[in-house]
Amino acid sequence: MRVLFVPFLMASHYLHQVPLAWALRAAGHEVRIATGQPQVADAVLRSGLTAVPVGGDYDLISEMSAVTRDQPVERMAPGEFRRRNREGLERYARAVAELTGDLAGFARRWRPDLVVADPMATFAPLVSEPLGVPLVRNLFGPDLTRRLGFPGGGAPVDGDVREAWPAPLVRLFDAHGVEPRADFAVRTVDSCPGALQLPGVPNRLPMRYVPYNGPGEEPAWLRRPRGRPRVCLTWGTVNASLRGEAGFEAPGILAALAALDVEVVAALSATDRARLGEPPPGVRVAEQLPLHLLLPTCDAIFHHGGGGAMLTAAALGVPQVVSAQSTDQALNAEQIAGAGVGIALPPRAAEPEEVKAAMAAVLFEDETRARAAALRVDVRSQPSPAQVAARLERLVEDPPERPY
Repeated sequence: MRVLFVPFLMASHYLHQVPLAWALRAAGHEVRIATGQPQVADAVLRSGLTAVPVGGDYDLISEMSAVTRDQPVERMAPGEFRRRNREGLERYARAVAELTGDLAGFARRWRPDLVVADPMATFAPLVSEPLGVPLVRNLFGPDLTRRLGFPGGGAPVDGDVREAWPAPLVRLFDAHGVEPRADFAVRTVDSCPGALQLPGVPNRLPMRYVPYNGPGEEPAWLRRPRGRPRVCLTWGTVNASLRGEAGFEAPGILAALAALDVEVVAALSATDRARLGEPPPGVRVAEQLPLHLLLPTCDAIFHHGGGGAMLTAAALGVPQVVSAQSTDQALNAEQIAGAGVGIALPPRAAEPEEVKAAMAAVLFEDETRARAAALRVDVRSQPSPAQVAARLERLVEDPPERPY
């Protein structure tokens, strides 16, 4: 069969789709990845799969950073954030309209049998609905989009769906002849373990989280014996881009961690490595080293609350300390603390003493480490991507009656 993956317009979101996409490809199916951003296309090619460029030269990260890059929201004059955000959403709507036209045209020619989409790719039904093929939602962590009431994300809607949706999105759906609904997906592939997930995921199809954080080389030092506990710090790929220099808090956190009797490894992007400059004494910087290579050798991780860092640590049984920087990251931090597998520090700048106390706790408290180990067992007990691929084959062979 032919399977079209529709990631959101960020490379980090695509990485969550790679294990399932490769499972389908390895089972003999044709797989294409629609890429609406150059960074996503690059991530697809680096993962060994086939990209289909759609849309123009719209840069989501640049647009998002323009809203808050020069000053934090809390320092803006009344109404300024709303004005900037509204302008950004209007540009996003125009870009999505262009992207959707290209994507729908490709889908009509290629004729996929199944569409697998990121929950934030609200335009994916404009491909699946006209073709009459099943749409499967592929979560990237706790079901944030349903909690926030994203259009078509499965959250109940009181009253008229059209009234609840943003007007530009309604117009886009009307242009493609698709009627807005509360949900379009027949199944939700969910690789977030139950202890970290929100309740009530619709039509949930659980899948084992297989860590994939991009390609990389395994350095020799990872294989050498360690004399002290190893702690990883990672700051993701988006935070500093969205918040500018104020969003890069790694230097202060690294200094606090280096004061402990531990080995500290900072896993940073090339951009953040340049921002860091000279690291604190005793800190090893690993540029572009995927977490799935580093974390098996670590005793704890300090991160920003990104879904990839959270789920990779969960799959490997590594206790976590989180300082969330955005809405989705705050939810991840909340779930980590609630599951007892880590500690959530206050958002934004964490104080050095808080950092040291939290890290010491997850390193040496038996209960946190035991819960992290139990979560690892739970993750490994879930169906593999290959098993889920087989379930999707059966779904295509015997699809539900429409409307789904």
